[in-house]
This record gives sequence, structure tokens and C-alpha cells, in this order.
Amino acid sequence: INAKKFEENKVLQTPLEIIGVVEEQVNEKENAKLMLCFGGVQETLVLNKTNLKTMIKAKGAETDNWRGATVQLSAIPAQFEGKATTSIIISKVV
Repeated sequence: INAKKFEENKVLQTPLEIIGVVEEQVNEKENAKLMLCFGGVQETLVLNKTNLKTMIKAKGAETDNWRGATVQLSAIPAQFEGKATTSIIISKVV
């Protein structure tokens, strides 16, 4: 889920239920990353360090325990490679 998709798809701005966690290679330069899959939407959320820490703090390190949890996503201003951008963060986990 990127900022543009988040703004365009209002469903992504509502609480989303995690239905799975997968590990995929996002690009050639980085190691594989965990991605959250949600019920009712095709988009996935690649877990950056911040969102990964949020999930571990809320639900523990065992990703099987994340299924069924509900998350709320938010868009916040951020810096990436020295440029202003918008980052999608997990703002609440239930």
C-alpha cells in the first residue's frame, strides 16, 4: 500500500483484518520483507522497520498470531532518501 493508493481507496482508511503474513522479495537490493494481507482488499502492506516493531509489540514475534488482528493505517509525513514523502504506518492494532 502506497500513499496514493491509501488516499484513493477509502476502504484502506478503515480498520483492516489481517488474514495472512507472507515473506517476499520486494527488490533486488534488499532482503525479503514481511507483508500483511488483509481481508476484502487486494493491497498488501510491506512492513518497514517501524511497522514491524509495532506488530511485534502488539502481537508478539510469532507472525501466526497476527492473523485475525485488526489494524488501522494512517498516512504521515516522512523523509525517504532525503526527500519529503508520505509514509503509511500502523497506528492501531487490536
